[in-house]
Amino acid sequence: ALVHINDLIKAIILSLGNKEAYNEIFNVSDGNAYTQEQLFDIAADMLNAPRPTRHISELLAKFAAKATSISPDEFRFLTSNRIVDIKKIKDILHFNPEYDIYKGGKELVSEFLSIFG
Repeated sequence: ALVHINDLIKAIILSLGNKEAYNEIFNVSDGNAYTQEQLFDIAADMLNAPRPTRHISELLAKFAAKATSISPDEFRFLTSNRIVDIKKIKDILHFNPEYDIYKGGKELVSEFLSIFG
C-alpha cells in the first residue's frame, strides 16, 4: 500500500465510531495512481540507484506462479497495474492524505540508509 503511517492512523481514527464506516472496506493510499514501472523508477531515483532496464517476462512470471501454487486470480492481482481509488474514503470519512509517495519515500529511504547505508 502506498500510504504513510500517519495517513493510515488518520484514516483509522476517522473511521472509529463513525456509523457510516460500519461494514465498509476503504482503500487508503496517497491518492495518486502509479504503474509498477513508475514505482520502480521512483524507488531507484530516491536511492540514487540506476533505474531497472529489464523486467521479468510474463511467461517466466506465469511459470513461477505455477511453481509456487499461486492461483490465476492471485497472479493477475500481483502483476496488474491497478489503480487504488480512494474516492469512497474521501466521500464518507472526508479523508485527505497529507503525504505523497515522494514525501513519505524520502523518510523511508533516509531511515533505511541510516540502518543499512
